[in-house]
Amino acid sequence: MPTKTPPSSRDARLRKFFDFFDLDRDGDITHDDLLAMATRIAAAFDVPPGSPKDVALTDAFQGFWHELLKSLDIDGDRRINDREYRDGMIAAFAVSGGFEHGLRQLIKAAVEVADTDGNGTLEPAEFRRLEEAIGNPAEDSAEAFAKLDTDNDGSLTVDELLDAARQFHTGTDLDALGNWLFGSL
Repeated sequence: MPTKTPPSSRDARLRKFFDFFDLDRDGDITHDDLLAMATRIAAAFDVPPGSPKDVALTDAFQGFWHELLKSLDIDGDRRINDREYRDGMIAAFAVSGGFEHGLRQLIKAAVEVADTDGNGTLEPAEFRRLEEAIGNPAEDSAEAFAKLDTDNDGSLTVDELLDAARQFHTGTDLDALGNWLFGSL
């Protein structure tokens, strides 16, 4: 089987991420899309609605939504289209400390839901299940995990995932490991 290459450009990576979160496929990420994603993730891990983990995940998605609006919603329509997402993501990481804080809270809450053994990290099976809930195929998540586990300890931490998300969204270095957050394109 030929070796896969990392996503070829930041635009292609951002489009892949945008497509995961535009759940209703209407061309915009909306509040409803993000709440539906939170519900999908919780359901994938049999987290009961209204439980502490469910509430924390939903709250994290709510916070992330507010940071997206503040950082990316240029026209103020409370919808993030692919152009707003693509054009605003670099500035959101570089300028808005709140954006990165919101993303950290989102990743932390998702890890807490997906961490079925309670050790504070994600092992390959947990990571695969989380990425499948987001919409990423299992083969891409296995490839992503292998690249992102930079210390080769067989697990991913919130910090490793946040670093990868930052590189994925802002990086221009095609060799950066964060490019592999969702596998190859």
